[in-house]
Amino acid sequence: MLLISNVAFSQSYSEEEFLEIEKLRVHFAPLNLFDPVTGVLQLGVQKTFSQRLAVSLDHGMKMKVFDRGGTGKQGHTYSKTKAELKYFLDIKKRVIWSRVFSYLAIEGMYFPQKYSREDNWVYRGTTYYRYDYSKINRPVWVASLKYGQETRYRKVVIDKFIGLGVRRLSVKHQTIGEREDHFDHDEWSIGFRDIEEGIFEMIHVSLGVKFGLPIYW
Repeated sequence: MLLISNVAFSQSYSEEEFLEIEKLRVHFAPLNLFDPVTGVLQLGVQKTFSQRLAVSLDHGMKMKVFDRGGTGKQGHTYSKTKAELKYFLDIKKRVIWSRVFSYLAIEGMYFPQKYSREDNWVYRGTTYYRYDYSKINRPVWVASLKYGQETRYRKVVIDKFIGLGVRRLSVKHQTIGEREDHFDHDEWSIGFRDIEEGIFEMIHVSLGVKFGLPIYW
């Protein structure tokens, strides 16, 4: 029995050592595909610099599994690019056979959007204007503090996280056929999130999971 226990402990330790030498990881965030408004196919890589530090870079290309429709946006193009610095916690206090690695992270995201609308309104200063057509530029910048846990197996890593931060939104219209007009609040086609030009800040909450393929050398 003692021999079996020693062998099992030795195997766990060997596997732990194997996990620790991960240098690069390719990962996929499946939940981002299911956003009905701005779904993306998000792929990324994570580079490990030490037991405590890693950097992750992700890029999301437009792809929707579900399309809510009815937004009135025409020619909607966008992408999502993220950069993240991870700091792993309690490395020296971890139980040797534990597969769970907790971390804190700082993440930045750039989310450019461009699209057009027809026969709608824009609010500038204190006046509403109606237009025949408008090209809208709507980039978003996000800075977040995240807490997460990586569960590391030999061939896959599951990375779960939650975050809280600040979202900075810019809205700019390039209109054709603009004229001052009464704002009809009952008009179904109004895009309330882009009707007002300017720069706006709001709370950003992130919640997600990534599945990674570790690469060792």
